[in-house]
Amino acid sequence: MTTSTDLSTGGTRSGSFFDRIIRWSLSHRPTVLVASLLVLIVGTWNLTTMKVDVLPDINKPTVTVLTEAEGLAAEEVERLVLTPIEATVSGAPGVERVRSTASFGLAIVNVEFGFGSDTFRNRQIIQERISRAELPAGVRPVLGPVGSVMGEVMWAGVTSEQGDVDPMQLRTLAEWTVKPALLRVPGVSDVIVLGGDVREWQINLNAEQMRQYDLHIQVVAEKVQTALTNKSGGVLVQGGKEYPLRVLIAPEDVGQLGDIAVAGRDDVTPVRLADVADIREGPSPVRGSAAIDGQQGVILRVVKQPEAETLKVTEAVDEALRDAQASLPEGVELKNDLFRQQDFIEAGLDNVTEALRDATI
Repeated sequence: MTTSTDLSTGGTRSGSFFDRIIRWSLSHRPTVLVASLLVLIVGTWNLTTMKVDVLPDINKPTVTVLTEAEGLAAEEVERLVLTPIEATVSGAPGVERVRSTASFGLAIVNVEFGFGSDTFRNRQIIQERISRAELPAGVRPVLGPVGSVMGEVMWAGVTSEQGDVDPMQLRTLAEWTVKPALLRVPGVSDVIVLGGDVREWQINLNAEQMRQYDLHIQVVAEKVQTALTNKSGGVLVQGGKEYPLRVLIAPEDVGQLGDIAVAGRDDVTPVRLADVADIREGPSPVRGSAAIDGQQGVILRVVKQPEAETLKVTEAVDEALRDAQASLPEGVELKNDLFRQQDFIEAGLDNVTEALRDATI
């Protein structure tokens, strides 16, 4: 009897509460209709404007500082580069944690800020701080691109259908044709290129010939570096007009590189770079490779900005790849289906849609 009485009392109280809500709603029909309409409008607006993503941004806003220090070992990088940068950025406003990594010739410092902080303000703070760091001569820290751990929206590939295009040409097309087109897409933060052979001009010095002309490698390096940039010749004023003068000395192909004068012979005849070195165009030392469907190729990893919507960025990247395909040589193909975060999002949306449909039925 006691248990029955408790249940009956609880049901009466609950019924009385809902009865009051129903009576109030029936007595204030216009208010209920207006409130329902407002809720419907707000819900529809949120549904059409909300961002759709499956993989959340799980890391805090982070600013990455990259510093190259050629010739320094990891211990020297940590002592001469990492320590001054860490000491400079540690006291910046909003900084919660500083993590760093030292390797041969490279220092990486990750500065973490709190959730909700403005990314571009954080970058401005760190840029002002590292400009005051005391570093070795010639060492200049730079900020890494704006990105996140889960920001890779697509892997695109550049490959040859028949395998008749060499990896060096594929890498050149990816670096100078496809990558700039993708970086112009709104919402894209960075494009990382992997695989292929990097084209470079190689100067292989001959020790015997350098000894014959009494040349040192530092002298040759300075002469080559000076000759790689065109110079200004000032302004020629003639007849009331001014004519800018340019000294065109920068080589346009690898053959012209051998004509650079590195020394004098008999105070008259110059010693050319081709006289003391073997000059050729070839690939740089391989530090990684990529293959697409069993063929050598180049992979471009597209990273979005932290607040960009994946579906919109992916659609814009697909359009940019279609436009870039028209400017590529015959036999070179662009693939946009190596990895697509969009596939995970669409699969997740399909699952939610099916669940809502079944629950509604």
